Amino acid sequence: MKLREARRRLPVVESLPPGRGRRVLPPPRGAVQRPALAVWEFTRACDQRCKACGPRAGVARPDELTTDEALRLVDELAELGVGEVALIGGEAYLRADVLGSSGGSASAG
Repeated sequence: MKLREARRRLPVVESLPPGRGRRVLPPPRGAVQRPALAVWEFTRACDQRCKACGPRAGVARPDELTTDEALRLVDELAELGVGEVALIGGEAYLRADVLGSSGGSASAG
């Protein structure tokens, strides 16, 4: 769908004010910059077949983090000062170490 067609279908887009661009202020002198957000594709395993994910979802990667590696990553993110972690990917409950499920792709050790 082309932008012009999308705007016809979503007239609210026509009424939005024009953007003013973004400006990022420099950090204060001597301040240590820390990431505010981390996005973690927790697993690719999924038992759904949503069109949004397409063909890449469904099967866990063979090299997904083990439980110990995942917990170590959580500790490292906390040490970095990350304030928020967004878990994306497949269905986390398919990992054996999440909510005590039995489906999983991660090893327990």
